[in-house]
Amino acid sequence: MNPKSFLIVSLRYIGDVLLSTPLARSIRAAFPEAAVDYLVFEGTETILTGNPDVREVLTVPPGSRAVGGLLRRWKRYDVSVGVNASDRTAFQVIAAGKTSVGFADPRPKEWWKKRAFSHCSVYDPDKHVVELLLGQLRYLGIPPVPEVSVPVRDNDRAGATRACGGEEFVLLHPYTRWEYKKWPSVHWARLSGRIEREMGIRTLFTVAPGSFERRIREELAEAGVDESRFAPGPLTLGQAAALVAIAEAYVGIDTVITHMAAALGRRTVAIFGPTPPWRWGPWPNGHPVSTPYDHRGGTQRKGNIAIVQKDWDCVACDRMGCDHTPESASRCLVELSVEEVYSELFLLMNSREA
Repeated sequence: MNPKSFLIVSLRYIGDVLLSTPLARSIRAAFPEAAVDYLVFEGTETILTGNPDVREVLTVPPGSRAVGGLLRRWKRYDVSVGVNASDRTAFQVIAAGKTSVGFADPRPKEWWKKRAFSHCSVYDPDKHVVELLLGQLRYLGIPPVPEVSVPVRDNDRAGATRACGGEEFVLLHPYTRWEYKKWPSVHWARLSGRIEREMGIRTLFTVAPGSFERRIREELAEAGVDESRFAPGPLTLGQAAALVAIAEAYVGIDTVITHMAAALGRRTVAIFGPTPPWRWGPWPNGHPVSTPYDHRGGTQRKGNIAIVQKDWDCVACDRMGCDHTPESASRCLVELSVEEVYSELFLLMNSREA
């Protein structure tokens, strides 16, 4: 088997696209001359900008049912690979690849995917998504390379250096579009003050676009965060990656920037609420192809990554807030203390491994 072209179909959120990049890295390591394209939702393609393993990124609008693009891609690729078990992804993967590799849920009605794919895996929620995706490569005889890829461009790095004024800093990322993933803004303000007082190092907050994110910034200002502690302007993903890359350490909630920080090898403190870390925890590059985190709540450490999470029986419930809606708060986040987060950052800042 010597395929010349691959399509990776990742029709979900931007973090899902990022965590699928070990597939592209593995394919190019096995077939350096092969072309690897992506199909993603519009708005998520920027996470692949500058990725040396990717030739072209194709996009479709979220929610679109148009079939024109699907027909244009009909059997255009030697191999197509899906990264989730959705029907939309399955249709695209089956249509695009002469050999198709995808997922099915373990439900009787998913039988048709097992017949339609050239190779089909059952989606296992007990595995980390990176391990799960790389497991598909066994059908293709491709050795897995478990490295999440976050390129940092020179112009973005230069801009990040100007933004921080040449000072050392700890980067804080409090932004999310979902209430159920939010750590209280007053906690962020107190964490920032404590880092500066006790560690003697400046803190810098990222700035994100969007109305919910703007509200969080307003809350931070009301809680006492000075304007000088915010990075200039809303950041592109490339600019955010550059800031992460030059930071002494990073603290953030369960979001794509946190995965970027881990991939870039920064000291990373990830604040988790109801999300299962064994499935979605920041991937430690260089870790073997196995799930890095235990099936439990509580603080977990892996190299220079610490996941801080309440050690409660209900954690991690994998639900959207305590009222099971994206707009509801998660008590396990609201009651996660500044001390719990600060102590993990302190350990990382004083660790020889980091």
